[in-house]
Amino acid sequence: MFSPPNYPNNSPEEKVIKAIEVAQIHQAKELRLNWMQLRELPASIGILQHLKELEIWKNQLTNLPESIAQLKQLEIFNLNWNQLSTFPKSISALTKLRALSVSDNQLNTLPTTLNKLQALEKLVLANNQIGALPDNIGALTNLKTLSLANNQLTVLPASFAQLKQLEILDLEGNHLIDFPQVLLELKELKVLKLSKNKLKNIPEKISHIAKLEQLWLNENELLNLPKSLLQLQHLGNNENDWFSAGLRIEGNEFSIPKKMLKSSPQELLNYLFATT
Repeated sequence: MFSPPNYPNNSPEEKVIKAIEVAQIHQAKELRLNWMQLRELPASIGILQHLKELEIWKNQLTNLPESIAQLKQLEIFNLNWNQLSTFPKSISALTKLRALSVSDNQLNTLPTTLNKLQALEKLVLANNQIGALPDNIGALTNLKTLSLANNQLTVLPASFAQLKQLEILDLEGNHLIDFPQVLLELKELKVLKLSKNKLKNIPEKISHIAKLEQLWLNENELLNLPKSLLQLQHLGNNENDWFSAGLRIEGNEFSIPKKMLKSSPQELLNYLFATT
């Protein structure tokens, strides 16, 4: 993978122009432009027709050149930790993208043209200010991983139910009050994180998401939990430490002794239902 050479006294943009020229000569398939304090990406980036992976994270970009749309072979694109307030529409032309990360920016909306990225398997949009998802997000039917953590979502669109291949969904730190019923249609889900919302109840039909291995409901406003959770036999299958805990329910309106928090999901639920 190419990274910009260290040319002393050159601006970040000048270094990137030189890196692009070198990458073009070598028909590079990967390019890293991270931690460079870039404020603007040169339009010449569009000449890299062989590029399959592009990293531009930890910069100061507020937009992208239209020439990004010329990177027709791009499969992996990382724009984390920039200052994008508007989702660049030129990205929608990159129809071979399999993984797109635009976390830790300042996005507040997403374009309807996002539905053109139908090869996407991983989409990371955490730590933005997104208040709503496009109604046609269900067109991204190949998605397996979707992170929308720490945004401002209050509801999910009906088309969300079409994301039938989704295995990992992170909705932590949003403003959900009602459990999104569309989630009950996602039969392949293995990881569902709903921590730090404002949920007041969990439906009995949660057991319909039978493949769940990790369910995080901590720090909501739940008064109780449905006993149908006991039917989720795979909870905790990949539990190795606190960060992969199969079930998290602390920080709600019911009390759990601290000593129980590291128990298995089944032990935790059995204790809860025996005391309520």
